[in-house]
Amino acid sequence: MARKANKNELQRLDDAIGSQPGHKSGFWARRFGWSREKTNRHLTTLNDEGFLYFEDDRGGLHPFDPDE
Repeated sequence: MARKANKNELQRLDDAIGSQPGHKSGFWARRFGWSREKTNRHLTTLNDEGFLYFEDDRGGLHPFDPDE
């Protein structure tokens, strides 16, 4: 059985990407002291919950706003 994601960690990651867009997932892994695997799992979980991001040409993450 899969472990549930830590909602606090998910919220921290979403807030960080929103306030400092353009960084790669490895940056966020180092910033929060997580493995890259954990960071990518959190990004997948956020995506599944409706939090959408896009990658720029350099791999940086940005919040996706369909109205823009």
